[in-house]
Amino acid sequence: MGNYIEQEELVERIGSTRFNSLCGVNEDEIDSLATGIIARAEAMIDSHACILYAVPLPASELVEEWAFTIAEYELYKRSSSSDVPQKIKNSYDETLRLLAKLAEGEIKIPGAVSVSSDGTPLTTRSFAVSSSDSLMDSDSLKGF
Repeated sequence: MGNYIEQEELVERIGSTRFNSLCGVNEDEIDSLATGIIARAEAMIDSHACILYAVPLPASELVEEWAFTIAEYELYKRSSSSDVPQKIKNSYDETLRLLAKLAEGEIKIPGAVSVSSDGTPLTTRSFAVSSSDSLMDSDSLKGF
């Protein structure tokens, strides 16, 4: 389902009762809602990361934590009360700050493939060298 987190992991982290309460939809709509929330969280991460890295990023605890934090915030924000606990809001704000640092190159993701400004992975770039004819060929070096 997701590149960084799965619905089951999100439910486990939040707790199934709280998760279902925050979703506030019929049981048959929960999977669709969760898929959308996870996709938006991962898109937010990728939109910052793609400036310097090929996405999706490689698995890491930091990227996973960002995805959980954003998804959890989105769940609280869309709940019937729309009341996001300050602890969740603070974590979300910190995640956005770190994502901005990622986009600026101040945070590195181990194993991530850097990209050029046109999005080409730097590990696959090549170059060609051209020059004039050789000045030192077998004829010009006779006698040496």
